Amino acid sequence: MEFSVLISRSIFMKGRARLNSGASAWRGSADSASPEQSMVFKGATQTDNAVAALVEDTTAGKVLMLKPGDSLARGTIAAITLDRLDYSVAGHVTRVAIGQNLVGDQAAAVPSTGPTTMTSPVAPPGASTDDVLERMRRRRQQEVGR
Repeated sequence: MEFSVLISRSIFMKGRARLNSGASAWRGSADSASPEQSMVFKGATQTDNAVAALVEDTTAGKVLMLKPGDSLARGTIAAITLDRLDYSVAGHVTRVAIGQNLVGDQAAAVPSTGPTTMTSPVAPPGASTDDVLERMRRRRQQEVGR
């Protein structure tokens, strides 16, 4: 079968992620994923002279605002900059860039039902943290079609 590879791989996903059967096909192996694989670093924001990470829990569909030292999945947030976070588990630190999960892999994309606009998750000057979180929630709801 000449096109049989299309049954097991998506031509539309970065990295040509493998597909599973069923409803979780577009999420890779989200149902059997480790907690680190379901947590995606979406960006960071400056709050009261500190940088906070915005991490999406793709399993629960929530965005968490975290600071260095906060517990997440099976580890802790070691450090945060505007473009990356350091995630520590049992003394091993993983540098996570925006759009990656806590393992350091590019997060699997969930296909949207319509066009989306790319906006920076970093708060513009004068914007409150709640405004940024609300925009991210609305954008995520559009992506998953809720």
